[in-house]
Amino acid sequence: MIFDEVFTSTVESLLTGKFICPITCATSYDFLNSDINRERVQSYLYQTGKTLSHIDHEFYYASYESMTPDRRRASRAVFKQTQQEIRPVVEFLSLMMRVSNDERSLYTGDEIHLAQIVSKIENDKSLLKSLDRIIIQIKGQLKGSVFDKTKQLINSLVKTDILKQIEPKIDIYLCTGKLAYYINLMEFIMTYQAEKFDDIDLDEPAQDDLI
Repeated sequence: MIFDEVFTSTVESLLTGKFICPITCATSYDFLNSDINRERVQSYLYQTGKTLSHIDHEFYYASYESMTPDRRRASRAVFKQTQQEIRPVVEFLSLMMRVSNDERSLYTGDEIHLAQIVSKIENDKSLLKSLDRIIIQIKGQLKGSVFDKTKQLINSLVKTDILKQIEPKIDIYLCTGKLAYYINLMEFIMTYQAEKFDDIDLDEPAQDDLI
């Protein structure tokens, strides 16, 4: 019974476009790390025209098994929406590297401490300008203290499932597999260039995995 419940919740999450990783849903993630369970989920998804995708088993998501005209149009719509979401993510990653003075990118499971970020930004005008630029992108206006603006940025990333708050009253957040997906997608865009998307053959496996 428990097995069937996990299977059902896992499939439902995948079909609604969610990314499954050890942060967003540890139960489903562990479930998919079993070869037998993956095959069962894959078999079910195949009946819906989708396939189970992953990148180094860091996270799992459902993508189209093959492209039809309707699916191609749907993929383009998702791609355009994702393009709008990516820029603040890029700015956030850049800001975090400067805050931590570390060129290493964030990975699934990395912790984000709000108080530490605020403390660094309050003492660096350059970081504050970068934060303001991101806030304008996502909110359209600047309002509040450094803490308020940083919290707005973090909340926007929580809302899009890029970060997950550990506890409601604790301002510590974990990076999810969706951030790793966006990083891979950014590499995809840099390789093929977004303006040439109409010319990309979405049936190619390397590209299809990200759509």
